[in-house]
Amino acid sequence: AAALAEENLKAKSRERESYFKLRLASVQQRFYLENFFREALVVLRKELPDDKRIQVEFPKMTLINYRVQTHWSLVQSKLAVDPTLQWPTISGGSVLYGHLSETVHNTGMWQLFVGSKTPKDLLDLWKGLAKRYDVPMEIVDEENAAAGEFEVNQYSQ
Repeated sequence: AAALAEENLKAKSRERESYFKLRLASVQQRFYLENFFREALVVLRKELPDDKRIQVEFPKMTLINYRVQTHWSLVQSKLAVDPTLQWPTISGGSVLYGHLSETVHNTGMWQLFVGSKTPKDLLDLWKGLAKRYDVPMEIVDEENAAAGEFEVNQYSQ
């Protein structure tokens, strides 16, 4: 019975971990897409000098997304992107950046995580907001998180 209870606990833990990894995936994907768009913007500005909208100081990411999508082969060749890689098609005609933004802004996160070293005034704010929105708040041990980060980084090397 104890072994079954432990196995159920492990399964629930894996499910929770998968849920949060999937929620975090959109944030990570958007981060790397924005980095790629910054590189692509340099190419687009150089190669499309008459495109007034791309030449502005801070063009919107959605505009950059449209231009990358429209000029994908140009961006691929100039940034040495694998020539067999196709730009993805998002259902509903949405652009990839817009799709990721919606996912990031509507994560469905019904829990609030706060680091254990959060200053008291900020911690009090998070507690108040968690109470206001009736979501559980969990304080995450930052020492354990640092150890986890170290372990994750070991796998990525």
